Amino acid sequence: MKQPLKPANQILRGHHSLQRLLRQAETLSQLQSLVHRYLAPAAREQVQLGNYEQGVLTLVLADAAWATRLRYQQEQLVRQLAQHPEFAGLQRIRLKIRPTATADEDDNAERRYLSGAASEHIRHYADAIEDPQLRAALQRLAGNVRPD
Repeated sequence: MKQPLKPANQILRGHHSLQRLLRQAETLSQLQSLVHRYLAPAAREQVQLGNYEQGVLTLVLADAAWATRLRYQQEQLVRQLAQHPEFAGLQRIRLKIRPTATADEDDNAERRYLSGAASEHIRHYADAIEDPQLRAALQRLAGNVRPD
């Protein structure tokens, strides 16, 4: 018999690490909104806040071209953000480039396969799973055996 889902606040009540993680996510979201306020609309889509600690704001960008554009605005952005209490200790901005995989790159990526034994183990465990979606996902995974 399935148990009813618990409300999120009930789950969080006894888990301090989850509460802390949720607060940190909310804080980063607010900081990102503040950063986006000072960026051009096209740049907002390309810039994601990575972290802010010890006076260093880390911004993550998808490619080097946007990083170059942002480098020219870096000093002005530091001055603008430092006016807000959330960024009172801001000293510098670090830019990191983390390219996102495109569909073409995904298609060209080397495909990994399971051994026959691993496939059989997964299939065996999938048969014992009650959740139909999880069972189907495991069965699809088990079908990923190297063709001979």
